[in-house]
Amino acid sequence: MERKELLDVLGLSGSPTPIEIKAAHRTQSKRHHPDAGGSDAAMATINHAVSELLANPALTVPTQVTTPTWTGASSITLEPADDPKLWALLAFFVGVPAALIGVVFATVMAVVGL
Repeated sequence: MERKELLDVLGLSGSPTPIEIKAAHRTQSKRHHPDAGGSDAAMATINHAVSELLANPALTVPTQVTTPTWTGASSITLEPADDPKLWALLAFFVGVPAALIGVVFATVMAVVGL
């Protein structure tokens, strides 16, 4: 099958990413599955199209993974002493009683001079 025919089987056009191909496969599989009233031949054609498209990277656009950046971290200040819920959350993740965390935090802040 030609590339265009493979894309038509999945209802795609252009240059789909592997993620788009997999999503189209799920959609077409639900529609044409033999248990849902479809045929075995239709499922075989869909599975063939997906395997051909994913096996040949030249037929798809590579998925670009970007790492999100967070530039506002330096402008955020947390004041746990003002929010007891923050102490409870911190205690939950650390596994230490909130009162002990408060004492340690206050001691460290006093020593550091903040």
